[in-house]
Amino acid sequence: MTVFEYIQQAILREIDKPSFNGSFPPLSDGSWMRILGPSSQVAAENDRLEYLGDALMYATLGIQVYKQLPDGGPGLYTVRTLFTCLQSP
Repeated sequence: MTVFEYIQQAILREIDKPSFNGSFPPLSDGSWMRILGPSSQVAAENDRLEYLGDALMYATLGIQVYKQLPDGGPGLYTVRTLFTCLQSP
């Protein structure tokens, strides 16, 4: 077992314990304002998160289309995904 696998298994064992608490610490209103307040860093981060969100959405759509049409070719998946995206509100 590699060091990476050992650490990964140790983390998974801890997460599986009933006593595991994966919640984030509470943030004050002031902390939220510093995180979300207008700045060039916030704008860049929002753009990055939007890109990641879009990528996850397209990946999810791709998986669903593939499950529904497992025998299609790449062209079908591309056209079908585009059509699905254009049809959604």
